[in-house]
Amino acid sequence: MSCQHWNSVVEPGFWACFSKKKLEELMLGVDSLEIHGWYGGARVAGMPALLRVRGEDLERGVVPPPVLFYPASGSLTNLNTAEDFRNFDKKDLLNSLGADITKDIHSGRIEQDPSLLVKFHVLSYADLKNHKFLYWFCFPAMDAFGEFEIEPVVDSSIPDHQAPFFGVSCDGTVLSLAEMMLVSHDTIKCLAYHDPGSLPNQPSSCILNFLYWASIRLPGVHSVLCIRKENSFLVVRVNETKKPGKWIGFEPNLKGQMGPRLMDLSSQLDPHKLANAASDLNLKLMRWRQLPELDTVLLGSTKCLLIGSGTLGCSVARCMLGWGIRNITMLDNGTVSYSNPARQSLFSFQDCLDGGKPKAQAAAKALQEILPGINAKGVHLSIPMPGHFITEDTKDDVARLQTLIQEHDVVVLLTDTRESRWLPTMLSTKYDKLVLNSALGFDSFMVMRHGPLKQQQRLGCYFCNDVVAPQNSMKDRTLDQQCTVTRPGLAPIAGAILVELLVGLLHHPLGNAAPFSSSLEETNPEGGIQKLGLLPHQIRGFLPAFQMTNVSGQAYPQCTACSMCVMEKYETDGYDMLVETFKNPTYLEDLTGLTALRQKSQDYLDEDDDDF
Repeated sequence: MSCQHWNSVVEPGFWACFSKKKLEELMLGVDSLEIHGWYGGARVAGMPALLRVRGEDLERGVVPPPVLFYPASGSLTNLNTAEDFRNFDKKDLLNSLGADITKDIHSGRIEQDPSLLVKFHVLSYADLKNHKFLYWFCFPAMDAFGEFEIEPVVDSSIPDHQAPFFGVSCDGTVLSLAEMMLVSHDTIKCLAYHDPGSLPNQPSSCILNFLYWASIRLPGVHSVLCIRKENSFLVVRVNETKKPGKWIGFEPNLKGQMGPRLMDLSSQLDPHKLANAASDLNLKLMRWRQLPELDTVLLGSTKCLLIGSGTLGCSVARCMLGWGIRNITMLDNGTVSYSNPARQSLFSFQDCLDGGKPKAQAAAKALQEILPGINAKGVHLSIPMPGHFITEDTKDDVARLQTLIQEHDVVVLLTDTRESRWLPTMLSTKYDKLVLNSALGFDSFMVMRHGPLKQQQRLGCYFCNDVVAPQNSMKDRTLDQQCTVTRPGLAPIAGAILVELLVGLLHHPLGNAAPFSSSLEETNPEGGIQKLGLLPHQIRGFLPAFQMTNVSGQAYPQCTACSMCVMEKYETDGYDMLVETFKNPTYLEDLTGLTALRQKSQDYLDEDDDDF
């Protein structure tokens, strides 16, 4: 009489956990991975022996067993291509696993850990792009025994025992495998094990390794009691032993043929989860060979505030999605107009109807539609600006902007005018935020980062090269001067470069305080990930010549936005200082000493005129 084969039951959560481990830990490695498996008695008659694996069975260490289940010792080898899977030497694997069992029997490990008699191995190939998994279970068993003599019995007098494998002495005493090694073999009535299957008159194949153990450690004991549910038993007697035996155990597929099985999760997973997993696939694959140091957790947790949701804001946000940045707040005070969708990639014609949707909210909604798992918010807010009117909402607007800057790690300035960048620059400097800035001309662009306030030889901010304070730049402007008239390809280029610079800064040990570099030949004494490239201060691009150049400049002690005197004045006067800034065009110049500096320069020029 033959034995019943094992049947694997793999929970979908197992493959979800394995996908994560493959992407983040195994990568291209093919070393065997330790896993756990569980089996128990069949609850109804006519059931084959089932071995279950769950998602948590991939974790290292002790895994809590399911109730009324026994542990099985397993391992998994994942091949990197379908061809490797097909060409893998299955026979050699089977013999290798069998050799391990034989070694454990001779060494006495089986007596200490009987679960080693139930071993399994999984060969797999994971098509992570399509969420399909090809796998083949192997349950190595020694086929060295001839026909069994089967006798069904019902005997409630046989003592119960919690171990999966044990023995029963002639006086009815239950003995563990280790205890059977300490008594005379003549006193052992039979072996016993809890049979996970319930097919009539057919023991499960785990009896084969139990008999193999007994043939080496307890020669002469040939009777095995298969304990099943409801006090139902099979007594199996071995009539002959085949020499030499051979190792068997590959599981048939669902058609009953020898071959692998396929798990296709693409139709079962939540589409939102599928979208998020697929969007991160490129980043995780980067870590396999090209960029092992890439910190996807850091990128995913970084909170970015994009001030300006127009052409640049849309381009920057889209590129951030590709890098795995998942916390994006869009800020703007405008609405979507009919001229926007062709140039601003997060908007559609529907956003323009009925007067236009608020840009920030429409952009955030578009980001969520592109990637449902993203934490995207839209804030409709007017930024108070030097030279512009103060309204009854100005104080509240300042407070909201200040709170938003404090809540985020990165502030990106992408607005249309100089003056709209002043207050975010000043507040971001005060709260020591990583600030990136981009601006467009007709056929040129600028991307820059601001240096932190306490940095030695601090890099300058957007206003450090100015000798005049920001004022109302929209006054007396024609239509083409009021709009950002620029070549359509410029914003995507500038936006992508800004995000690439941001990712490099986030990965540098000094973060925002990283020293600037202008050539690949330069050695960075502070370390950092060189594969991500340079960390320049400013990048200036010129589309007609298809050229970019890196420039740098130190912070200006009399800067109207980031100098210490501005910081100290805001610290002491607070909102009153801002009121003066908004109302009085020369206030910042007087405060920082620019007025005196210009007067001194003018006096010098007047003296030169007298010489002539």
